[in-house]
Amino acid sequence: MAEKVQTRGCNPTRCKCQSARFEMGNSIENLTSKLFPDGHKIPFDAHDFKNMGRLTQTYLDEGVENIYEATFIYEGIVVMVILRQTPEGLEIYEVKMKPIYLHDVYIQLYVLRALGFIVISNSKQ
Repeated sequence: MAEKVQTRGCNPTRCKCQSARFEMGNSIENLTSKLFPDGHKIPFDAHDFKNMGRLTQTYLDEGVENIYEATFIYEGIVVMVILRQTPEGLEIYEVKMKPIYLHDVYIQLYVLRALGFIVISNSKQ
């Protein structure tokens, strides 16, 4: 007899999809910390992107080299990037697996450059 799964009113297919996204997110986070060790993660807060941006700026000012989910806001556009700070400028990385995420990199570049940052490298890992 199959075990009944409680879905709390959500569509079971959607719940499986959301679970898969969370698992992929955790895998990407693990990969990121291996590629860029000793980094600082910006805690996600969907209700306070401005605070995420302030914490990012604090880490940049402190000279933190690797920042996960570094958050920047420009004219209402919020981007979160994997960032490596170097003396020459910023390197940003997109770790997602599919080519459809290339547009994410373009938006990230637009926001960072509009805010006056020098982006010396962008890479899809």
